[in-house]
Amino acid sequence: MNLECWIYATRQGCETPESAVSVVRRLGPRFRSWLDAGLIAGYQAVALTDPEELVERDLDPEILDPVTHGELPAIYLNLTYELGGPRPDAAERDALLAEAGLVHVFTDSSAGQ
Repeated sequence: MNLECWIYATRQGCETPESAVSVVRRLGPRFRSWLDAGLIAGYQAVALTDPEELVERDLDPEILDPVTHGELPAIYLNLTYELGGPRPDAAERDALLAEAGLVHVFTDSSAGQ
């Protein structure tokens, strides 16, 4: 299976670690519904509250820095799609991401190869 990962980040709504976790919890059910419907191959939504989490999760800060400016708390989101497979409605997806302030920072289409 060939996969494509779209990486997003935001600091919007992340004034405190607790508020960042709250944003992730609010978004989770929608991503889960897309996964259950086969519209995404997977997702990872994480409230980053400590610099060590970047190391533990093997996240490249340089990818996130244009949005986070190296500041935490922040939210990291990876939406993974099967290449050539179904996807969520683009307008719905874009509205959800925009509402949360999530900005596309990177795409990796070599995942799963």
